[in-house]
Amino acid sequence: MRAHFADQDFHRGYGKAVVPTAQSGVQPFTLGSLATPCQDAAMVMRLLFAGVLATLALGAGAAPTPPERAAAQALKMIGAPYRYGGASPKGFDCSGLVQYSYRQAGITLPHNTERQRRLGKAVRPSELRRGDLVFFDQRGKKNGHVAIYVGNGEIVHAPSSGKRVRRDRVDSPYWKKHFSEARRLSA
Repeated sequence: MRAHFADQDFHRGYGKAVVPTAQSGVQPFTLGSLATPCQDAAMVMRLLFAGVLATLALGAGAAPTPPERAAAQALKMIGAPYRYGGASPKGFDCSGLVQYSYRQAGITLPHNTERQRRLGKAVRPSELRRGDLVFFDQRGKKNGHVAIYVGNGEIVHAPSSGKRVRRDRVDSPYWKKHFSEARRLSA
């Protein structure tokens, strides 16, 4: 199964800001487009206005959801050792890391990959959000591994014995090949 991940298309149009104008509604902005002090001041005002609109549209200042808090907690656990059956900073297995991260965010989950897979609703790889659970087939076992999506095309997981909790690209060849499904838990 070839999975498409949203972040692959994210950077289209990189390097330009779009600002509102009275005439056309929007225009591309580059540093070379400023000519006079009056135009500079007008452009600064448009940029400030655009920033305020963007902040309002994105809901800046809103409290993070429990899945977002779980993703942040998983990031804090990077470097913790792998321990089979572990669910604490002293050592984690994959489902233990997910359970611990969500518990810190106020949500109780089972400590079992297969049972975690039954929770929430299925989401496509292109729709991943911070805190989504991402499942992989490993060693011939369907959904044998679970990770937490932390944004920017990355997952945090407890890989295997002798390794430590780490961050990986979800769209790397290995993880793309083994991707099974993703699930979103309610906030």
